[in-house]
Amino acid sequence: MEKKELRQRYLLKRKFIKNKKEKSNDILNYIINNPLYLNANVVALYYSTKDEVDTHDLILYSLLQDKIVLLPKVIGKEMIFIKIDETTRYETSNFKIREPISNEPYLGKIDLFIVPGVAFDINGNRLGYGGGYYDKYLKDTNASTIGICFEEQITNEIEPEEHDIKVDIVQTERKTYDETKRLRKEMWKQWFR
Repeated sequence: MEKKELRQRYLLKRKFIKNKKEKSNDILNYIINNPLYLNANVVALYYSTKDEVDTHDLILYSLLQDKIVLLPKVIGKEMIFIKIDETTRYETSNFKIREPISNEPYLGKIDLFIVPGVAFDINGNRLGYGGGYYDKYLKDTNASTIGICFEEQITNEIEPEEHDIKVDIVQTERKTYDETKRLRKEMWKQWFR
């Protein structure tokens, strides 16, 4: 199936998911107890739209935990991450996403990215929104990545392309799909045959 058609199907499917706030809270609880999050000093999040997993509480919680919190901003064809705090002012982008008004990119090391997506598979492949912003940004980082979505957004229909970047973990309200754990188990099985 073409990516565009798959994207439209999962955007529509996501629109009708029930109990998004409760499911978002369950995902938040998994995230804040994940060692990747607990050990991260600098966390790149995103400001969710109404149908996405709600990240607003995670942003506030992370600030209260004295983490350095970054949010993305698209400038032209590039995405940068900007450090925010309680006083940050926002504007709505052309993509209808709230972004910090500042254009000053964060230049330090980022420990963890929480990544949005239209759909994911259990191996960490991601179907994004079509702009390629995260793929371009993540190809040059060795930071940990967690994709978040509702269980209904898990699919086996994603056919990754060469430029697509996988996430390390996909977190839903029900399950943690950890690609690195799965690969380690497969290696152990092969070694001890």
